[in-house]
Amino acid sequence: MEDISVIGEIVKKLQTPPTGRMSRNPCEICQVDVRMPVLKAMQECAKRERRIYMSDCARLKTLWLNVLQEANIQKRYINCNLPAIEARGIPESVKVQYKRVKAFIDNLITNLACGKGLILKGPTGTMKTTLAVAVLQEALAMGESGLLINMSSLLDKIFSMKDSKPESRLTFEQKLIECKLLVLDDLGTEYSEGWVQTKVNSIISERYDRMRSSIYTTNFTNEQLKASEGGRYADRIIDRFREDCEVINFTGKSLRRG
Repeated sequence: MEDISVIGEIVKKLQTPPTGRMSRNPCEICQVDVRMPVLKAMQECAKRERRIYMSDCARLKTLWLNVLQEANIQKRYINCNLPAIEARGIPESVKVQYKRVKAFIDNLITNLACGKGLILKGPTGTMKTTLAVAVLQEALAMGESGLLINMSSLLDKIFSMKDSKPESRLTFEQKLIECKLLVLDDLGTEYSEGWVQTKVNSIISERYDRMRSSIYTTNFTNEQLKASEGGRYADRIIDRFREDCEVINFTGKSLRRG
């Protein structure tokens, strides 16, 4: 029979994560597994902060990156959360709009429960997408489901799946309909192929009926979006936007550096 101390050393080595890469097993300190739901992971982590995106725990960071990837939040928008935005400084031209978005976030639980959303309208480069993603990240940090998608990418994806991948298309559409918060970026810039546009109108209507919150960013006015004015969307869709969403208008020059 092997000595008890030797067995103990073997067990200890087996429990120690390999150096240089993240183990998928719970660590000894905080017991976080990178497959855990966000809120459970926050409860388990010894280094937990008020929000997961503020944590310096390596395991929570890995888990959070997985959550962002699942929500289609790409590298450019990883640091689009309120603390990071405030640390960079709020430009004078969007301070009023920022306060309104922050107020929406402060009441996010109620807003999501009631299916309330936002329409962020204005010129390019005025932080509309940045602030939309900040709301989405807050919802994800609360353990809710969410998705960010650019309208052109959305329509391309639906169209590409139309005939060749019907099952994948249905799964994708269901995710769009069911997620707690959907951010549709650049509304109105997409092409208007008939079948695809009808499908998008259907998804928007389905979310409205299910009281699912949505955030829309656009460079267009209501008149430019309305079908009756030569735009993309049926007038009833525009009316639903206005009924369920708080409209925040952005102005000024682009804040993007050339």
